[in-house]
Amino acid sequence: MKKFAFLFIVISFNVFAQQFTVKQLTDFDFDIHNPTFIQSLGWFYSPDDTVEKLFFEVHKNDSSNIAGLKYDLQNDSFINLKYFTHDGFVNKNPRVVSNFDGYPIILAWETNRNGNFDIAYVIKDYNGDWSEVKFLTNTPEDETQMSLIQSCENYAIFKRENAIVVESVTDTESAEDTVFLGDENISYSVPGGGCDVQLIVFAIKIVDGNKELVYRIKFGDSWSEVYDVPKYAGEPGNPVYYSFRNIAYETEHNGKSAIYQIHFDFDYWNLNYHDYLLADSSYSYSDFKTMTVDIPTSKKNYWEFPYIVRKSLNEKTFVETILFAQNGYGEVTDTTLPVGIDNPEPNVGTVGIDGYFHVNYSVWVDSANGRRNLFGIKQYGVYTSVDDNPVKPENFVLSQNYPNPFSAKGEPTTISYIIARSPDISGTRQSAGLLVQLKVYDALGREVATLVNKAQSPGGYSVKFNAENLPSGIYFYTLHAGKFVQTKKMILMK
Repeated sequence: MKKFAFLFIVISFNVFAQQFTVKQLTDFDFDIHNPTFIQSLGWFYSPDDTVEKLFFEVHKNDSSNIAGLKYDLQNDSFINLKYFTHDGFVNKNPRVVSNFDGYPIILAWETNRNGNFDIAYVIKDYNGDWSEVKFLTNTPEDETQMSLIQSCENYAIFKRENAIVVESVTDTESAEDTVFLGDENISYSVPGGGCDVQLIVFAIKIVDGNKELVYRIKFGDSWSEVYDVPKYAGEPGNPVYYSFRNIAYETEHNGKSAIYQIHFDFDYWNLNYHDYLLADSSYSYSDFKTMTVDIPTSKKNYWEFPYIVRKSLNEKTFVETILFAQNGYGEVTDTTLPVGIDNPEPNVGTVGIDGYFHVNYSVWVDSANGRRNLFGIKQYGVYTSVDDNPVKPENFVLSQNYPNPFSAKGEPTTISYIIARSPDISGTRQSAGLLVQLKVYDALGREVATLVNKAQSPGGYSVKFNAENLPSGIYFYTLHAGKFVQTKKMILMK
């Protein structure tokens, strides 16, 4: 049986019921690796398509480059491929962060353009385009295993030979800090970190083949001593910082790979809680990715914590997505999806805001047309009212079908809609659901299909419409939900 528990001090979960549709996001003639999103603790939801939201490595022949895609909210698609590098070198490991107010956006990566691996980056400021490529490091040694930390001073953390180094990306006058320094008997790997008032940097320390998780905290201009995390479980691997002083890492549990978590208190960075985040007697878990979505209100803030993780069972591989939300009602959404390759490189991020909903995307790589392309599912996050009582949004939404026009001989078209809290029902929770009808009519007003006819709880839904038995022409689909009625047009082409 699977076990999971997030650490949020006092918390309840507020995620409405959702139905998910897996969508192929790209169809390129190259291989995609290492997808990533902008990581930010702030209210960064550009509603238009002016900012790239999804970044990845483009692999073709013997080189790899860094590219990004904007998100078209209206058509629910990733568009306008932009190359940030376009050369014959190896450019890898893209990482992107932004400040609390959304800017500047920093995209950094590792490149061997200068003969060995250095850290390069570009910055996008308010109302500006991306800068020219700059180099954070340019030394004779390789700088690898880079990660970025949002807030504080937008630090880059990386491995240089047998040391773990921290350097500010935005403060060019500050000196780099060597946080961990190995020797002939001690090495460090897989560095990471976070910032909640103070900066914390951690890494895997390896002594005689034995691994342990170590960390240091920066108070002002001074670093703490090196602290060891007790081995609550097996040996640690691939640590990830998330959501306000939590670290998750891979370890062993009953012969399977599991995800363990530790939590630091907010006063003295003491370790005050630890437990398995994801553990199962059947599945192995790895490649854990998560993010924090900040939801500001007039009185206080709330947060969502979507995550995605790789699962394996025997020789089969899956990705699992889970969306948690703070301070509300409802259940945790948990979706497990099969993939056709061993290393789907999953990730999760926020790409926009649709009415009262955050639009989150969980993505992964899978095989399509002989190439590694991106697949994903869209998830709607919750919203909260200004009186700090979590409620369902007041607005219903009927989206334009996609694709449109569509062909009866091709894939079915998808119709998405959002069911909001009904104003006809008292209270903040509509437990019984609302009668929802989604019907299709021809140009003469004759009903040709009923796609939905049942009670549904507040949330986002998608249905597919296969028109293989209908002639070409203009059709209309109408959503009835309580007093809400809306109709949109679609075109069928044979």
